[in-house]
Amino acid sequence: MPVGFFYENSLPELKELFANEYQALFAGPGEFGVAWMLSQRGRTIGNWLAVDGEVERSNTYNLWMRPMGHRHLIEMRVEAAGKPRALLTFYREPGWPFTDEDVARLAMVEPLLQRAATPDDGLIWIGDSVSEEHLIVDASGKRLISLSYGAERLLQEAHMIGQGVSLVSSLDAPPRFAADLCNQYRSVGLDTLHLPAGTGKLQETGRPIRTVSSDSAADGDQMLLTMLLERPRSVTVVADIMAMQLSPLRSEILQFAATGGRRTDAPRMFGISKESLKKHLAEIYRATGALEWTELASSLTAGKS
Repeated sequence: MPVGFFYENSLPELKELFANEYQALFAGPGEFGVAWMLSQRGRTIGNWLAVDGEVERSNTYNLWMRPMGHRHLIEMRVEAAGKPRALLTFYREPGWPFTDEDVARLAMVEPLLQRAATPDDGLIWIGDSVSEEHLIVDASGKRLISLSYGAERLLQEAHMIGQGVSLVSSLDAPPRFAADLCNQYRSVGLDTLHLPAGTGKLQETGRPIRTVSSDSAADGDQMLLTMLLERPRSVTVVADIMAMQLSPLRSEILQFAATGGRRTDAPRMFGISKESLKKHLAEIYRATGALEWTELASSLTAGKS
């Protein structure tokens, strides 16, 4: 099972199919989709090229690719520590098939993606407490009683697979993890779950609450679920830097500084002189508002507090 997905220009209705009907529609025999791609061994790029003429009867093609005007696909399975960690798929319209030359181009960036996908126990996960959202469910976690205004948006943007969260209509039932969290709390007393999501990691915390009003229709034991979408600090740094529209070299210098790199190591790291570094830093300081190297990391988050 994929833990999540991101497909930047897919129609909401197609995302809905993938998110909530994945096992039923896209993982069975004769499907050359995500499950098939992840199961391949040996060649990590372009296995789909070998079955390009066998896909017309598959749901992967007819329900996912055809509505978007796509006919050809090439995939890259990113492996690290001996197992698949991520899957990238690229699509083209009819008449423009992928070739072995495209496989070679993708192979050039494969080492970088492998490094990015290597498990890192030192990752710093951060969440914006302002973006916390809440659900109130019954004690079983199977009936939705109420929700905060942004809860539905947060769950939809998490792009989680198999949680029963509609991407095209209002949330009228709790996601499946609500029942898991309630069961966990009753059985062992643990009140927090961390679930991988397509855009990071979703932290869910549960607290028992009680109804005060005697005429409330939502009587009985209830649970308040607090949800927070967390992302690795290294990822949010990249997003912040890209928004500044610095040159590629200045962006790399800023990322190096913001993720703990030392200024004394920067000239050797980027193959530039100390004088050139000073010139680049002057523009970086202007863009970030920082006054010195040690302020660059905090300057990226100053506007979010």
